[in-house]
Formats: sequence, structure tokens, C-alpha cells
Amino acid sequence: MRVLFYTNLPSPYRVDFFNLLGQSVELTVVFTAHRNQNTGWVQGNEDIRNFKAIFLCDSTELSAERQPANRPKYSYPEAFRFAFGDWDAVFATNYSSPTEIILLHSLKQRKIPYILEVDGGFVREESGVKRQLKKYLISGAKFYLSTGKTTDDYLCFYGADKNKIKHYPLSSVFASEIAEAPAGAGEKAAGRKALGLPGGLLCLFVGQLIHRKGVDILVEAARRLPGIRFCVVGNGNPSGYGAPDNVIFAGQKNRAELSRYYRAADLFVLPTREDIWGLVINEAAAKGLPVVTTDRCIAGLEMLNKQFIVPSENAAALANKLNELISDPAALKAAAEASLSAARRYTIEEMVRAHLAFFADF
Repeated sequence: MRVLFYTNLPSPYRVDFFNLLGQSVELTVVFTAHRNQNTGWVQGNEDIRNFKAIFLCDSTELSAERQPANRPKYSYPEAFRFAFGDWDAVFATNYSSPTEIILLHSLKQRKIPYILEVDGGFVREESGVKRQLKKYLISGAKFYLSTGKTTDDYLCFYGADKNKIKHYPLSSVFASEIAEAPAGAGEKAAGRKALGLPGGLLCLFVGQLIHRKGVDILVEAARRLPGIRFCVVGNGNPSGYGAPDNVIFAGQKNRAELSRYYRAADLFVLPTREDIWGLVINEAAAKGLPVVTTDRCIAGLEMLNKQFIVPSENAAALANKLNELISDPAALKAAAEASLSAARRYTIEEMVRAHLAFFADF
């Protein structure tokens, strides 16, 4: 089967997914973006093995010196013309940048059937013009691949036919990365000592130190729970939060280092104001951590029991939930087991299987 994907960045989890999917189909992927504006990431370090990768190149965004060697360079019109070929399935995964808007418009104008794959979305207040543009871009796909009910509702709000929506489990975790069991007290204590973290109960946050992630809400919850330690891992400036002594800022860590933090903690918390999925939920659950997040995190809404969801923008509710869990060892242990169970349903392998099942019925 010949499959074409248009997506933005070759992020590691997407490349892992494409490498595995490419073992079962003849896969070509067009990457439409050059850099991640938040991290400064630039193309060039991808481990591409089982699919053909095409990168759009624009001298105004990516200078000739920084172009990866021996990589074909395609202009936007050339890359769009790939969709006019003989494909069994054409996927589009984004619709927010000018490049993606032009792509979807081109597919519609040429009546090329396509599948719109969406990680998530929340309906929000917006101008009539913006809503009509999104409705034009989202409606009209042959099928939709969605991460669950919240995303289904979002797609239908903008004109998708609910009878054409299929589901897939979004993940950045391989099955082999999932822990066999939650960490025991001895492993946690040894892990904290090795990482230079204090003893006692420890809540972990992983993410950028930006307003959207709700670090300020976490800090306010920590003020209400002076007997609990909080470790904040992520890139950003911690100086503006005025954090109490029970909040530790550990800075940015790589994937291997993060695994050690996950296994050393008692609980994972993501007080986000909005995450159109939230892959850290997958990663924390895979290491056997109980997870608490907000009603503005789609990964939480889809993967977790409702009892682990709190309202966003509510430090008191967050503090109460954390205290409730940490005060009940049996509930904390059950939550850890529930996280592992959820993580096993949300792996890159399961993500590929869902796509292959979709192709079988396509």
C-alpha cells in the first residue's frame, strides 16, 4: 500500500511512528516546517530508516549552511504536487500554518481524497471569520483519525461527519519502555539520592516553564502542601515564580535522565491550561507513576480515570487532589497500576496497529 503523509516537524515520536509504520506500507512523509519556534530545533538529526522523507526548504528560514547534507530540497509547489500521484491514502495532520492551509486548499480544489489526522483540539471562543476558515479546512476529508471523544467533538464542531471518524492511540512510548511494575520504596529512595533530591513524598512536573503549562498553579498548590516536595523539570527561567522551599527546579533533562526522575517520584502532576494531547502523560504513566492533570489536557481526559482530573486554573482543587492521593497509600498504589494499564494501551506499536487496521478497511 502506498501512503503519503503531510506533517509539520519530524519530532522524535513521529519519526519512531513512521519508521515502524514504514515496515508494513510504502510510506512517504513530507515535512512542511523547518524549526520548532519554542526550542530552536532545526532539521538534520532524524533517524529515518523505513520511509522516504521529503523536507521543504526555504532559504529565508533555513540557510544553505544549515541544510542537512545530501537531502533533496523541494519548494512548496513541488512538494504539494506529490499529492497528485498514485497514492492509496493521503494524510494531512495540520491546518494552522500558511503552508498547511494552502495544502488543504489545493487538495480540496483538485478533489484529491485525503484523511485528516488530528492529535486533539478544544473548541474555544473565536471570531466568525476564524471559525469559518477552520470549518473550511477541517470539513470535507474522506475520513478523520482522532485521539478520542474530546477530539471527535472538536472535529464535529467544525463540520466533520462523525460517521467518518476513526480512532488511534497517540503515544511517544514503545511497549518495551513500559515498566513491569511501579517503583518500590527502595528504588525511589535510591533514585532520589542519586539525583540529589530530598527524601519524603515527591511530586514531579515535566514540561516547559511557560504560562500554558501552569507552573504558577503548581507553585501555588505547593504552598498549600508544605510537607510535600515538588520537582519541576523543564526548560525555562524559574526566577519569576517566587516558589516556596518545597519546590525544586531541576532544569531540562534528556530522555534517559527523565526516566530516572519518573521512577524516583511518587506522583506526576501536569496543571496545564491547555495541552492538545500531552505526551508527558504517556511517559509518566509508562514508568508507573500516578498522574493528576486538568480538564484541559486531552491525554488525561482519554487515558485517565476522571478521578485524576481537576479543573484548570484551580490551585486549591489541585492541592486537594494531590493531598487526597498521597494521604491514601492504597489509592496511590492503585493509581500507579492504573497508569501502567493505560500506558500499555497507548504505545507506538498500538498506534501503528490502529493505522494498519484502518488501511484494511479503507
